[in-house]
Amino acid sequence: MSKILIVYGTTSGSTGDVAETIADTFTGHEVDVRPLAEVTSLDSYDAVLVGGPMILGWHRGTLQFVLEHQAALSTKPVAYFITCLELARSADDTINGVPLFQDPQLGHAPKDPNKLSFKEKQTSAQSY
Repeated sequence: MSKILIVYGTTSGSTGDVAETIADTFTGHEVDVRPLAEVTSLDSYDAVLVGGPMILGWHRGTLQFVLEHQAALSTKPVAYFITCLELARSADDTINGVPLFQDPQLGHAPKDPNKLSFKEKQTSAQSY
């Protein structure tokens, strides 16, 4: 059994709700769900998921957490998730070689995938 940490930054609380929902999918593992401020060490975890909302870029506290714990994160499996009010879906399944999962029920298809509007560019997975 692996010990997994799901750590998240949030502004309104909804990213914490998403983190709890993700935790429910890990059967057969010990999973801790913690806000950023409660985590000082990653040593006792086998894997880490880091999440935060997109508010004119990734949540500053979440980004700072990743930077502060970069050495520890580089030694174990890590995944990242974002929450956002709007997402323009992409046909891409990777970004810079990193696998990308987009829930097919969320987001919207761009009007013209070859010419994104300003708003579509700002809400694309590539921008995030």
